[in-house]
Amino acid sequence: MEHLPSLTILLVEDNTETRELYADILKESGHYVTMVTDGKEALVEISKNQYDLVLLDMMMPIVNGIQFLKQLKTINLSKQPKIIILTNISHDHIIDDALENGADGFLMKSDMTPQQFISKIHEVCFPK
Repeated sequence: MEHLPSLTILLVEDNTETRELYADILKESGHYVTMVTDGKEALVEISKNQYDLVLLDMMMPIVNGIQFLKQLKTINLSKQPKIIILTNISHDHIIDDALENGADGFLMKSDMTPQQFISKIHEVCFPK
C-alpha cells in the first residue's frame, strides 16, 4: 500500500469502545487523533485547532451530527476539514441530509474492516 501523509483527525464518537477502536486503527496508520464525545465538544475543539479530517458520529447526545454540520458553517476556519460521517443508520435521508450539509462521505460502522476504514479515509482526503 502506498504511504500517504499523516492526517490530523478529530474523532467525534460518543461510544467509548468504538471511539477507542477507531483511534487505535488511525494511530497505527500513522495519523494524529484527538477524541471528543459529542458535537458540542467537537465545535469547541475545531474552533481552537486545525484538522484535516473530522470523523463524525451521527447519533450523539447534546449536539448530533447534523447539528454539528450546520453549526460548523458558522465558524470561520482558516482551513475547512474534510468530514466523513460514521453511522449505523442506513436511512438514505439521514446520509443525504449530512452530505447536503457539508459532509464529504460516509462510512457504515458495522460494514467495514480496519483496512476498508483507512481506505475510505484516504479516498476522501487524498482523491486521485
